[in-house]
Amino acid sequence: MKKFIQNNKALLISFMILFIFTTFLGIKVIINDKDSKDFSIKEKEMCKETLKNDPTNEICLAKINESEEKPKRDTLSTFNEILNDSEYSFIYFLAVPFLIIMSSMYEISKRFKSGEIKNRLTRESYNNYIKDVFKSTYKSVILWPLITIYVLVFSYLISGTFTISTETIAFTKEILSHPVLFIFSYLLNTILMSIFYINIGLFLVPENRNYLVTVIETAMVYFGITLTNTFFIISFVLKNIKNAENYFDFFDMYTYHDRKLIPFNLLCLGVALISSLVVYLKYRNKEKIVIKLEKK
Repeated sequence: MKKFIQNNKALLISFMILFIFTTFLGIKVIINDKDSKDFSIKEKEMCKETLKNDPTNEICLAKINESEEKPKRDTLSTFNEILNDSEYSFIYFLAVPFLIIMSSMYEISKRFKSGEIKNRLTRESYNNYIKDVFKSTYKSVILWPLITIYVLVFSYLISGTFTISTETIAFTKEILSHPVLFIFSYLLNTILMSIFYINIGLFLVPENRNYLVTVIETAMVYFGITLTNTFFIISFVLKNIKNAENYFDFFDMYTYHDRKLIPFNLLCLGVALISSLVVYLKYRNKEKIVIKLEKK
């Protein structure tokens, strides 16, 4: 157990940060529900007092006579409210890619900086060494899917039902008709986009091998790509393509209000495959990589 914790320290820390933060968002939803209910009760009590002096007050009569039964929550709308409707949602949006980058680059930076490649290549092939390094790096792919599953479970515990409310406007009719397919699609996208984040780091890490520098550079490149994509590609290159902004806004990978599942999955798959190809081409040149990693 101690060895597991030591080998996955950065990943576990990142998971705990997201676990605590999403739990906070979920508890906030529960508190907001309670406050709303308490406020409604208080309003009715005030109206009862008002009606004693003004029995024809239409506002208070409507308030007193309104149904006590409020629309029931469902798992998906609660899930959306926790992650997308809070004033703190933007922190989650920024934290997810940053923590995936932070956790994935920790071990590979140490290994590359240590110069272990010299000794390792005397006992195994370059390809086997790189595969081993990549295997430990891509472990961070599980971070976002695990947090997503946790928030879904939390949402179910809050709502108490998986029956989908047809009144929700957070999702398309396609999603409301196929909630299980949506969950599968959402989880698949978390994996594919995590691969994209990690691939940026894998491309940059041989250049300096310093953990902090690699994390900062990777985050800057990611947000640079996202800004370019959002404010240039969408605005100019794809401006004549219908609904392009609904799919190519990398700042908003979390909402599905105007998105269809399959096209969004294909986009995320394309991003993951293209970035993986770039990483493959980078590490295919054994001589260049070895020379960079052997430098002090």
